[in-house]
Amino acid sequence: MLKPIIASFVSAGMVVGGYMGFKPKILEDVIATAKEATVIVSTELTDGHHGSGAGAFINDRGDLVTAYHMIGMDTFKSVTVFLSDAKPHEAKVVWRDEKDDLAILHVDGVTHHAFLPIADSKNLRDGQEVVAIGNPFGLGISVSKGIVSESDRILKDGSHYVQTDAAVNHGNSGGPLIDTSGELVGVVDAIINPLGDSDTNYNIAVPSSILLDRLAEIAFLAPSKPEPVKTGCYQGYAP
Repeated sequence: MLKPIIASFVSAGMVVGGYMGFKPKILEDVIATAKEATVIVSTELTDGHHGSGAGAFINDRGDLVTAYHMIGMDTFKSVTVFLSDAKPHEAKVVWRDEKDDLAILHVDGVTHHAFLPIADSKNLRDGQEVVAIGNPFGLGISVSKGIVSESDRILKDGSHYVQTDAAVNHGNSGGPLIDTSGELVGVVDAIINPLGDSDTNYNIAVPSSILLDRLAEIAFLAPSKPEPVKTGCYQGYAP
């Protein structure tokens, strides 16, 4: 396995395009905070197989974002997340969107936990430094730094992504792409292999601007009430 203000999420502690409290200025401190907000997402399938990826809390009441393809398959059975304390927590699927490859999970009993403010990825600039955080090859939460290769990469199907050269591997799916201020600018989505080999690829993330739009649309939903799955397509393969 890789426009109206959102009243219900904002009131719960989510910060849109900003930061609540003191913002660390040293990158190492920014990354430490972001790692606290990042979780390992482990899925169990009905055929007994398991998948592993990542996700990130977006408010302080237990809501986190990950990739749809982590939990959207027909054989999906359950999902467990592991916080920085390494303890397993059962998660519920609150909402999922196949077209944009996004999903929101909720973990009961997790409050006042570190979370990532959501920036507007439309403000990203090509060449800007970013950090990808995930669970590559199931090793545990790891980080890689790179730049924005293209802030609005449009694929053949018309979908928009943030392209980055930050290292992404299998297990990074659903993990956060953050800027150097520690704000979420994308959700790691896929490794694209135009030639079908391991040496020719580029990495893409779902822009945070799309996430903000979708959160605005579902703001009326309660944390435990799922949205009907939308139809769509997926290009490339998941990290």
